[in-house]
Amino acid sequence: MYNQEKQLSKQKARTHNQETKEIRLGAKISEHDLLVKVNRAKKFFEQGDKVKVTVILRGREMAFKFKVPELLEKVRKEVNGTFEKSIEKMGNRFSVILVKGK
Repeated sequence: MYNQEKQLSKQKARTHNQETKEIRLGAKISEHDLLVKVNRAKKFFEQGDKVKVTVILRGREMAFKFKVPELLEKVRKEVNGTFEKSIEKMGNRFSVILVKGK
């Protein structure tokens, strides 16, 4: 009985629940900053988590909302992921959830 309980506790310790981690981007993000965020997203994928990528537009940046899908697609290609759903728009925030590519 003791050995069975010990074995069950070891199995529980090895399991990892999938969480959703968030990465926030701005519309005018530089290449290096984007690369840092992409590397962070890759680490989240290695841990087995989903990644929510959010682009926040402030003030006059709303005039450039046509660039947001391009930016999200660029992030998707860099991390080799797939979109779980289409891009959601909530006011000045655009977000999408990426899952590890197959």
